[in-house]
Amino acid sequence: MSAIDSLETFINTTNVTFDDAVIGVCSKIANELLKSTVPELVALGYFFRYRRIEQFKKQYSCQSNLRRFPVGTVLHYAPSNVGTMFAYSWMLSFLCGNANIVRLSKNADDKQRLTLDIIKKHLGEFGSNNVFVYATHDDNDALAKSADLRVLWGSDESITNIRKSCLRPSARDLVFSHRYSVAVAHSTCIDEKSCHKLVSDIIAFDQNACTCPRAVILFDSSLDDRLKSCELAKGELLQDSSHLRLRWIQCAQAKFDVSVTMNDLCSRVFVVTLNDDCEESRKMFKYLMDTHPTHNSVIKFISDNDHASVSNVLDRHLQTIVDCDIVSSSATREFATHCNPFRIVRPGDSMKFDIIWDGKDLIEEFTNRMRIM
Repeated sequence: MSAIDSLETFINTTNVTFDDAVIGVCSKIANELLKSTVPELVALGYFFRYRRIEQFKKQYSCQSNLRRFPVGTVLHYAPSNVGTMFAYSWMLSFLCGNANIVRLSKNADDKQRLTLDIIKKHLGEFGSNNVFVYATHDDNDALAKSADLRVLWGSDESITNIRKSCLRPSARDLVFSHRYSVAVAHSTCIDEKSCHKLVSDIIAFDQNACTCPRAVILFDSSLDDRLKSCELAKGELLQDSSHLRLRWIQCAQAKFDVSVTMNDLCSRVFVVTLNDDCEESRKMFKYLMDTHPTHNSVIKFISDNDHASVSNVLDRHLQTIVDCDIVSSSATREFATHCNPFRIVRPGDSMKFDIIWDGKDLIEEFTNRMRIM
């Protein structure tokens, strides 16, 4: 079914925010997701379990002089890099009472299909105001005309192209554009368990998710030996992409007069080690971050310099810092004041979703507020 055909059966009626019937549907979806053998589906179900939804309802309904009501019709452009991501966006909007049109990517993995099948199984009467479509760029204009809020997940380039289709004057965009994440370590007390969790963060979704660290920044050169002793990079690759990574390094070395070291290309995580010993090294680090080929590659950036100096190699696209210091996080938090990430998480937690994403409170974004004076 084309996007236009789906819109012909779409009814843009809204529901009460945190309506009991909607909560019931979401709870049924969550319960089935929790029975899945796919970890990403289980994580989605756990996030939307009944107790958690009731916490959201209580948290956002506690002001006596404020009433929340739906934005209207929310148009979601789902990302193709994380198959379950569309469901987080859609379900929060659904709970907020909105009608929803979800534009799915044909390039997404089987996790998207599995999640969608479970959602459709339980939608029931709400299927008329919650539709899921596979649309082309030719459908963007028609989709834009229906939206009160357009939620865009994707690369800077794809979002720029979508925004060429103008919304109504009263409508607005909620944008989640290109981001990257890094891990940071100050302390020599990094243990093997934390290192294995860090590896799981790096390789999740074949490193296509914006929350997967692309670099490990070490503020003490002695940490390098510690990470090696914890076997940061042992194991087998999930897919063979060594040619992409080798070309990536060759391009970088052709541009900069900086030496790097590389581990065995057969390891689980391909590590490029770069020392922060000159301005040219920092330029190369920025280049490597911007041209990162994913596929389980990480830049190990070793620096004995101060936080303010090192933060200059990061830019406004920084989303998450994975804090590897298991004893104290004060040093990482101080570093964060210089580069302003949206999140600081522990190893193993980078893929956890939260209602505040990229600094935006999604429930606040998916509702309007009536103030009673």
